[in-house]
Amino acid sequence: MFFLKFFTASFLFLIILTACSNEPESNPVLTVYKGTIKGFVYDATTNAPIYYAKISTLPPTEETYTGADGEFILSDIMAGDYIVDAHKDGFDNDTTFVTIQHKDTVNTSFTLQDFSIYFDYYPLEIGNYWEYWYHNLPSHSVEIVSDTLIGNLNYYVAIYNNLPSGTYIETRYERVDEYNALVYKYFPLEEKEMIIDSLPVKAGQIFASNIFMDPYMPCYSICFNIETEEIFGELRKVRNLKQVCGTDMPDYQIVKSLRFYSAAFWRTGGYTLKYAIINGIEYGDR
Repeated sequence: MFFLKFFTASFLFLIILTACSNEPESNPVLTVYKGTIKGFVYDATTNAPIYYAKISTLPPTEETYTGADGEFILSDIMAGDYIVDAHKDGFDNDTTFVTIQHKDTVNTSFTLQDFSIYFDYYPLEIGNYWEYWYHNLPSHSVEIVSDTLIGNLNYYVAIYNNLPSGTYIETRYERVDEYNALVYKYFPLEEKEMIIDSLPVKAGQIFASNIFMDPYMPCYSICFNIETEEIFGELRKVRNLKQVCGTDMPDYQIVKSLRFYSAAFWRTGGYTLKYAIINGIEYGDR
């Protein structure tokens, strides 16, 4: 009997010992792979460092800002692929693609273009004047006669007249936002403004635009290309665009230093700038 009890106890002990030895081992500490992104942000025109430009990534990590010397550092970034973006109000943004590996530092730099180089696409100054012709006949004129405050924003007042009769067509209120280089038109009846142009837009990009339509219909424009043409005896940058909204929307051109230059409608034809006075200088023939 004693032998049976001893055997049973020993057998149970072995079972418990075996069970304990088969328990899963605790997971080892996983290695976290991290690296650093370091770089500078410069002004594209002057090459001066840009202070307090925001640096962000996609996928998102912690955002940071440049110092007075234009330098930034993003530390402890998980290893992987990232799109890094540099942005500051009043400047065009810049992006780059980086790959982070363990304990590595990726060095990069950005150049941001000051929006002021785009502003003369829309020379909105009191006294500026444009005449447009439809084929070989005068169509309409536009003259900036004053400026006014609407909701603490400064707008230029442009009067549109029918050239053959000299009769009034429309009053428009337009402004260029210096922080994002967007051109806005204000609609008094609806007390609402809409975007009519995005000056920094690149070839192939699309942007919201109601340049030809009222605010009740959401529209957009496509920038086909930006090229150089001789207009009024000078080589000028020309932005070729198309309004997309409803039917018979035009291809149109915005020319640096001249503003709106031409529009071509599929069904009804179009009109072209024939004469202008910009900041006291005359262009074309009357």
